[in-house]
Amino acid sequence: MSDNGVAAFAGPQLPDVPRAKMWIFAALSIFVFWINTPGIRLVLPFGVLFAISCWQVTKVPLRAHEHAGSPAVGEMKAARWVAFGLAAINVLQAFIWFRR
Repeated sequence: MSDNGVAAFAGPQLPDVPRAKMWIFAALSIFVFWINTPGIRLVLPFGVLFAISCWQVTKVPLRAHEHAGSPAVGEMKAARWVAFGLAAINVLQAFIWFRR
């Protein structure tokens, strides 16, 4: 109990912000696998998978931090939108390379 007779309880423990994972996935969202040889052209926008991974790895922590009013929400949302933007560029880039 605290000095004023009211029990002091700690709030719920917030999940850690997966900073390294989310930013690595966001940066890798630009990755395109491209093979161009005589007779075969293969262009795969793997970055889309990394962008999805970025959104998934931040899903639970973002929800918990939003509910708690944590300032980490902005960073997680930024990583998500960077991943989304790079994935969009990735798909456009793959489309252009495939059409050459």
